Amino acid sequence: MCTARKNAGLTQGQLAHKAGVGMRFIIDMESGHARAELGKVLVLAENIGLQLSLQPMTAEKVQAIGLPSERPQSTYPSQVYH
Repeated sequence: MCTARKNAGLTQGQLAHKAGVGMRFIIDMESGHARAELGKVLVLAENIGLQLSLQPMTAEKVQAIGLPSERPQSTYPSQVYH
């Protein structure tokens, strides 16, 4: 996110103001702190030209993290959230 923010020509303070979040949130996100509210992350991403998309994991990733190999299929259509 730091690179995208800089590419958008914004300082941390400018992005915080534009996205309606505190500068501490921006600093924490850019330094990799795990605690982040998804709603705020989506607003930040939108303000620097990014979007979040979710996609199924590869079989190798599923196995690596120990999920059952036979998972029920979602009844919801695939969606991209932005």
